[in-house]
Amino acid sequence: MSVLLPNDLTWHAASWVTFLLAKELRPHLAPELLSPWETAEVLGIDLVDLRNAPPESLRELQRALRCVIEEDEKKGASAYPAPEQVPGYLAKIRELGEMISTGKPVSKPLDTPKVLFLMGSAHAPDSPWGCDELEIHMDGRFIYRNQLGPRRSGATGQISDEALDRLLGLLEMAPFHDTPAMPSPPGGGYMDIMVRTPPVENKVTLAYHAALRSPEWKPLVQLLTTWTGYLRMTPDKRSTNDDLLRVRDEPVEFSP
Repeated sequence: MSVLLPNDLTWHAASWVTFLLAKELRPHLAPELLSPWETAEVLGIDLVDLRNAPPESLRELQRALRCVIEEDEKKGASAYPAPEQVPGYLAKIRELGEMISTGKPVSKPLDTPKVLFLMGSAHAPDSPWGCDELEIHMDGRFIYRNQLGPRRSGATGQISDEALDRLLGLLEMAPFHDTPAMPSPPGGGYMDIMVRTPPVENKVTLAYHAALRSPEWKPLVQLLTTWTGYLRMTPDKRSTNDDLLRVRDEPVEFSP
């Protein structure tokens, strides 16, 4: 999920991070400040738009974020169903607070070059497949993650050389810096596409149906959603795929 901030900033986090944060913010925010978070949860959309929030509302959000961090640290990781994910969750909250405070992206070291594709919502009531996350490394290795409510699944494998070349060619032509915000109808889905090549990170948030009408984005979106759709299938329903090789269904670590 993404949170749009002033100064053309975007904070990205896994859907479970944002939905848990919205829940923990409730005691600390006035209803009008909490409204964008609750609207995203009710409609099952992966976007919280705070671009036009007044400065006093952003300061109040910062205060609420500090309260959440203090409370969670007092409770301890053992109070959560997945204690091992709590440090990453708190790090993402601090990152959001820093972006609001400085009005700048958070400077952090990037790991090896890779492509990240995120689509859907793990907790949307009308989502048939939840949230997909596909992480592709430049040597062709991939990690696939899916979450639907509390259920999680994953797979690893290798993208063929031909398919990887096709993906990289589409990414080179993608207008990351020239894509305006895409509106989505209520219940419509958003997706994030990120290309991390240290020290540069290009990322964009797209409305799914609008992206399919865009000549610049349609081929890339179709390729990525075809791959995630295939990996989402149970092994007994998959046919041979020339793009995705040595697919192995196994538990994978979920990113915050």
